[in-house]
Amino acid sequence: MLDAENVVLRYARTDGGQQIVLDHVNLTIEQGERWAVIGPSGCGKSSLLHLLAGLAQPNSGEVLYQGQRLKKPHPEISVILQEYGLFPWKTVAQNVALPLLLQKRPKKEIKERTNDLLQTLQLGEHAKKYPAQLSGGQRQRIGIARSLAVRPKFVVCDEAVSALDVSIQSQIINLLQDLKEQQNLTYLFITHDLSVVRYVSDRIGVMYLGNMVELAPAQEIFDRPMHPYTQALIAAIPTVDSRDGELKIIEGDIPSPVNP
Repeated sequence: MLDAENVVLRYARTDGGQQIVLDHVNLTIEQGERWAVIGPSGCGKSSLLHLLAGLAQPNSGEVLYQGQRLKKPHPEISVILQEYGLFPWKTVAQNVALPLLLQKRPKKEIKERTNDLLQTLQLGEHAKKYPAQLSGGQRQRIGIARSLAVRPKFVVCDEAVSALDVSIQSQIINLLQDLKEQQNLTYLFITHDLSVVRYVSDRIGVMYLGNMVELAPAQEIFDRPMHPYTQALIAAIPTVDSRDGELKIIEGDIPSPVNP
């Protein structure tokens, strides 16, 4: 469905040099899979998201969607943002309908699709309210509804539940799983929350300093992590069993992307 082949992304520096953000990253996401990409801040997760969503282009290598090079945002690819990205002066219904308006869909289709999504995400009674009048979980549902308005096949979730409390996280994760089964959606989760990753992913990619250093089925990553960073990350998951041993501390600092 979607492939990244030897993707390299560099940013120009003020001193005339270049900083490597993504260094020959490869991955293949099949239809219906749930992927998660994890890694420390600054490792290139968000930059990879931009490439896979068609929001940016690599310096070399290529991103393919359904076998075709992805040169711009694709109507079958949507992004769910961490901060909702809602317009505060628009009602819930207007926020959800916005992508359809931008695509100049017929008014009847816009109304029907918006109403269907509001009902599916339990927002029907809030259609005429404004985002500020709703809770964080409800605002996140609006963001999800807007992302699904164009009937995407591939959805990228950028820290979509990290800002929510645990009970709301559970609701959103269950909702995304239900929508996956109903619409055969394919997901990519960009996150740092391993407790979420365990439940939302079929495969996991671990990034470190612009590289995809480990890639395997989710359970294998948790049972047999291979890379030192992954091992320390898994060991740091809180447990109620004190017999699991001392916390493994990651020593030192992440190397500079300018001079690894």
